[in-house]
Amino acid sequence: MSTIPSIDSSFSPSVFSSPKPRLLSSTTEESTSRASKPISGLEQKQQNLRILMINCQSIRNKRSELNESVECMFIKLDVIIGCESWLANEHRTAEIFPNGYNKNVFRKDRNKNGGGVFIAVYDKFTTSAVDNSENDCELQWADIQTKTKSIIIGSYYRPPNASVDALYNLKTSVLNVSENSKDKPIILAGDFNLSHIDWDNNTVKSGKAQVKHHQELLELIEEFGMEQLQLKASRENNILDLFLTNHPSLVKSCNTLPGISDHNMIVLDTDLKLQYNKPKPREIYVYKKAKWEEIKADIIKLGSDITNSNTAVEDKWTNLKKEQVTENPYLCVIISDNLKCSSHINKFCNKANSTLGFIKRNLKHCNKHFKETAYISLVRSVLDYSGTVWDPFLQKDINRIESIQRRAARFVCKDYRRTSSVTSVMKDLGWKPLVKDREQRLVLLYKIVNDLVAIPTEHHIEFNTRPSRTSNVKQLKLYQQMLTFINILFFHKLLLIGTYCQILQ
Repeated sequence: MSTIPSIDSSFSPSVFSSPKPRLLSSTTEESTSRASKPISGLEQKQQNLRILMINCQSIRNKRSELNESVECMFIKLDVIIGCESWLANEHRTAEIFPNGYNKNVFRKDRNKNGGGVFIAVYDKFTTSAVDNSENDCELQWADIQTKTKSIIIGSYYRPPNASVDALYNLKTSVLNVSENSKDKPIILAGDFNLSHIDWDNNTVKSGKAQVKHHQELLELIEEFGMEQLQLKASRENNILDLFLTNHPSLVKSCNTLPGISDHNMIVLDTDLKLQYNKPKPREIYVYKKAKWEEIKADIIKLGSDITNSNTAVEDKWTNLKKEQVTENPYLCVIISDNLKCSSHINKFCNKANSTLGFIKRNLKHCNKHFKETAYISLVRSVLDYSGTVWDPFLQKDINRIESIQRRAARFVCKDYRRTSSVTSVMKDLGWKPLVKDREQRLVLLYKIVNDLVAIPTEHHIEFNTRPSRTSNVKQLKLYQQMLTFINILFFHKLLLIGTYCQILQ
């Protein structure tokens, strides 16, 4: 990149014919930059997703430089990831960002003393924000639709003197996004201000400051199976601006270009193709064809219906009590109208993940036994609460529960190697899969059948009335209905694992 000293020297004429500002090129749907001349060292963009990561150091007074970077650098950008925007709530998006990139802008402003991150997506692409309101770090997520599946993109900024809590908060946010993204590709870019890492060996350089911060970043990358793709110096001789992803095979190239601050810009090319927004047809009412007499009659009738309704207060209260709800908590277990456990699983999985993150942050240097005791006492107890009453049936719910224990097993054994099997790690610890721990349910079934608990069985359990050589009078009969919700019912799942009464004798 030594052949490109600056933006102006490479792409601006040496003599202006007029002191008026240069006009920006127009945009069309096929690309986000209309220039045709390629940059040296940067491949010509086709239809693939191209991302620009830029450290602005105040975008408020660098709008022209940003416009030149987007419109005049022949790189046809699709997504702009920015940090150190120095924006506040009083700065309107349309006043700052270039044409074509001011409708799908997701900002998280610091509102004081610099900082701030943003993600600007080309206007004609389908995109949405990802909620990150509960996380107290400078991080913004966006969900962008491609032609195959969505991709999650994040913009992050860590101040140079920030405590290690900023990385803890980042890890919590990445955990939440990865659990809710359903195996979507994740790309996280930004200025981490951690330059003392040997990215060839993924180790912290000896004798440097903030060793704990650097080690925490490496652990985050290992834990979520990510890879750091930006291996060129972005400021002087330091690699401060990083590109992390859990799908490195989708990335074609990563290049640096002269930036609008003392940081270089980074351009990332992927093999993904974005999905354009199809324009919605406008609905225009033809008022001259309106049936005004019928409209007036309907308005008069509506007013009379309201005034003539004399429903008593008692009747209104009765109707309110009979109002149907989709879910309701009972003894800390959320019961839903479709009898599924998804709502309950979402609630206690979030609680278990939060507790597990707390344990990881505070007990990372403790021994194996201490970590295991903390997990069983604080996290496993949450996962096992009322386990005899509910049991996940959907595979996505089962995977979400098991992922918590699998991450905990790696943490306890401090084994994050990609070549190691988490199943063998759990076997060494003696941990059983959560959804296969059915001993408690069998004990409850024994108590129900033998009237040891106050649970009526007349409408739920039926014994076999026609004994044969392969069955006896104590064999339990299963439901015969071929309905989906039958598989979710409590007694049906109990009968599946305890049909024969040998365990009840």
